[in-house]
Amino acid sequence: MYQMMIGTYTKRGSEGIYLLEMDDILQQVRVISVIGEKNPSYLCLDSEKKCLYAALENEVGEVAVYNVENRKAPKFMGKYETGGSTTCHVSLSVDHKWLYASNYEDGSFTIFEVGDALRKSRIIFNQAGRYKAKSHAHSVFSILKNEAICCDKGLDSVLIYGDGGEICRFYLKGSNFRILESEKQNLYLVAEKSSEIVVISYEHGKLTLQQRISTVEKGFAKINYAAAVRISPDRQYLYTTNRGEDTIVIYKIQKDGTLEFLERHYLPGQFPRDFNISKDGKILGVALEYSDCVVFYDVDNNTGTIRLRKEMVRIPSPTAIIIE
Repeated sequence: MYQMMIGTYTKRGSEGIYLLEMDDILQQVRVISVIGEKNPSYLCLDSEKKCLYAALENEVGEVAVYNVENRKAPKFMGKYETGGSTTCHVSLSVDHKWLYASNYEDGSFTIFEVGDALRKSRIIFNQAGRYKAKSHAHSVFSILKNEAICCDKGLDSVLIYGDGGEICRFYLKGSNFRILESEKQNLYLVAEKSSEIVVISYEHGKLTLQQRISTVEKGFAKINYAAAVRISPDRQYLYTTNRGEDTIVIYKIQKDGTLEFLERHYLPGQFPRDFNISKDGKILGVALEYSDCVVFYDVDNNTGTIRLRKEMVRIPSPTAIIIE
């Protein structure tokens, strides 16, 4: 039995956050409860699977917290202003003591101390500096204790912050860095505009380019926006999605951290905004925003390849997915 949570944009009839249950034996998936909320576009869950955090992507940036121990009857725990605008991403630090909330419109991210209630610690504004562009903080991650890594689409940059402020920055013109994954000392960045995975190493406070590899098929000439990225639980394969080409692409992670293309799957719908892989590595779910549905794949843990399952669930404008 798999438990799932789907974040959405509340349009075309969406009510907020949808909690699902998949019976793998019966091959059925169903909605078991709905949390009414406006534009909960990204979600993260604590390690105890108790607290669900939602980024509310509205003019006034907010984070909402829910107790989801009972998935059929989730409880609202509080709502907290970030001090920024258009909060589009949330994540927890590696020790789960801090929550990072990215505020897209004003190029900042907010750090909350996690406890019985969230306590705002500080807000950090990404500075345009010599690039003279408008900052758009899209996501923040914690890989090492006391360090935060921010993907800034507006600045075409990934920035690393420590307790004393900015440590270093990696800039790639025209990339629109959106989100990342990490494995050992390597960062795997989704470059939304250039439709690439950019591999960089991080060591001793320095970011170094290792590889740029396209996410779209050679000769693809239509508009595409690279979307999400995930690494398999066994850390052997990397997956990414394309909005426009409407594909999911699989790469093998080499010993040196670079990527080798494996295969491309055309999705049965449009605009895959987010996807995720179950903790056991067997199920992959894709949120197809424009097709108002979530579809699922079986994952072969030996080869990293995927096969479309018959199950799907109708959810308006899905944008984020968690699978347990």
